[in-house]
Amino acid sequence: MRLSGFRKTQTQLHTLSYRSQMIKRLHFTAEDNAKMLWDKIRVTFLGQGEDRKIDAANELKHIRIKNVGEYIARALKVSTKCHSLGWEVSPRELVYHTVRGLNGKFSKVRDILKTQRG
Repeated sequence: MRLSGFRKTQTQLHTLSYRSQMIKRLHFTAEDNAKMLWDKIRVTFLGQGEDRKIDAANELKHIRIKNVGEYIARALKVSTKCHSLGWEVSPRELVYHTVRGLNGKFSKVRDILKTQRG
């Protein structure tokens, strides 16, 4: 009985998603002028790019992994992601967020690095 309710909800969500996509397509197909169409598409998806930039910045600021090698690799990967989204991360910012995210057994190292910066 519960599974049937789950399937019904899942079907309703798929239907809603499909209708939403169709409405977006109709929004774009009503435009005859190519420049106007491009402007509508750009405005629609510009916000998503900004959201990805914010998410990448937050991800950089909240990196926490226990293995040092994985931790540094992850920090560099997020930095590259930020760069590809148009947000330039300076080396100082990268070091700041990397050191700030050290925790647990690395807290002493973090404290030493915080006092050594100049």
